[in-house]
Amino acid sequence: MATPQAVWVPMGDGIQAWRLTGPGGQSSRTFGPQTGGWTVKVAAASRERLAALAGTAREAGLEVWWDWGAELAHLPPGPARWRREPPAAWSSDAAWGQGLILGGPEGQLTQLAGAWTAQDRPAADALRRGVEAGRGLPPAFRAGAQTYPLDRPPYLLGILNVTRDSFYAKARHFGMDAALRRGEEIAREGGDWIEVGGESARGGIPLPPEVEAERVAPVVEALRRRLELPVAVDTYKPQVARAAVEAGATLINDISGGADPEMFTVARETGAALVLMHLSQRPKSEYTDPGYPSTVDAVRWILGERLRQAEAAGVPREQLLIDPGLNFGKHPRRDLAIMRALPDFLALGRPVYLATSRKDYLRDLLGLPPEALLEATEAAVAYAMLQGIQLFRIHDVAQMVRVRATLWAIREAVGTGAP
Repeated sequence: MATPQAVWVPMGDGIQAWRLTGPGGQSSRTFGPQTGGWTVKVAAASRERLAALAGTAREAGLEVWWDWGAELAHLPPGPARWRREPPAAWSSDAAWGQGLILGGPEGQLTQLAGAWTAQDRPAADALRRGVEAGRGLPPAFRAGAQTYPLDRPPYLLGILNVTRDSFYAKARHFGMDAALRRGEEIAREGGDWIEVGGESARGGIPLPPEVEAERVAPVVEALRRRLELPVAVDTYKPQVARAAVEAGATLINDISGGADPEMFTVARETGAALVLMHLSQRPKSEYTDPGYPSTVDAVRWILGERLRQAEAAGVPREQLLIDPGLNFGKHPRRDLAIMRALPDFLALGRPVYLATSRKDYLRDLLGLPPEALLEATEAAVAYAMLQGIQLFRIHDVAQMVRVRATLWAIREAVGTGAP
C-alpha cells in the first residue's frame, strides 16, 4: 500500500455493515432481496477485530473474503479486489475501502449477528442494521405530520432560489413577487415539493443567519398560504432552518450533513425531515477534491456516521434522508463513480435525495455551460430513477415530469409482463 498523504475518513472504533446489491456483490439496477445468497461488507479500523469476526463467520458456514480496497487500485472496485486472505498492509481509513466480505443466505447472516453479540456487540448491531436495510427500500419517510410513501413514482422538488448569485441564472428568483411566480410555476408544471434556498452554495462569505432567515421564512409562509405543495428549505444553519419550519417548511436540506449538531435538535423538536449530504469541507469554502482512494466507500461511511449521530441525538430514523453530494468538492470522475454506485447508498437504509440537475460534472463531461445541460440532466435523472432513487432536486420541473412519466410507464409495463 502506498503511504497515504492525508487522513481522509478515520473510522475510530466505529463499525458498519452494508449489503452489496447484485450478483457477486456488484451494484445492480434494482435494490432489494435477490435470489440466492447475500453479500455483505463489514468495515472497521482494526484488521484484528475483523479477523476475529471472520473466524466466527466461517464457523457459522458463511463464505469469507477480504476486500483489499485501493491496495489493488489497478483493478476495478468490487469482486476483482477480493481475496481469501487479508491484505498485509491495512488502513484504518474508510477512504481506503478495505473490509470483510461475507456471503450467505439472509437467515444465516441474521444468525451470525446473534453469534457476534457476545463477541462484539457493536459489530452485531451493525450487521443487524445492514441486513435490515438490505431487505429493501424503506416504505416511506416522514416530514412534519405527513408520511410520504415511497412505493410510487419519485418525488420531484422544484428549486426556488431567493438569491442573485446561484450558479444557474434561471434559478434566481430574488424578491417576493419573483419567488411566488416561481412557486406557482413549479406547482403548475407538476412538481411535488418546492425547495426554497436563500444562499448560494458557491464559495464566498456566508450570509448572517438572520439575513438568510429574512429572505427565506416570508417566502415559505407565503407559499404555504397560496399553494398546497409541501415546502422544503435548503440551509445548513439551524437558526434559518427553525425559522423556515416555523413558517411552514417540513423538510430541511442540510448540505453540511449536520456539521452543526443543533440541526439535529431542530429536526427532533419540529418533526421536520432532514437531508444529510456528504460534504468534506465547510459550506461556502473554495471546494477542492478530497483525494479519496475509494470514493464510494468514503462517502458511504461518512453518511452512515451522520445517520448514527442524528439518531443518537434523538431524530427518528423515518425523518432522515441522505444525499451523496454530487459536485460538492469532488472531481467529475468521483461524481460519475457515485452515479454508477447509487444502490450502494440505498444500502444505508434511507431514501436518497439526489441533486444532479445541471451539475458541473455534466458540464465537464460535455463541455457545455449550465444553460445547455437539460438533456444531460434528463439522462442522469432517468438513470438514477432506474437505480431506485426516490427524490430529485430539479430546476426543470415540466421536463422531468415527462421523464418520470415515461420511465414509470415502461417500468410498470415490464413489471406486469405486458406484451
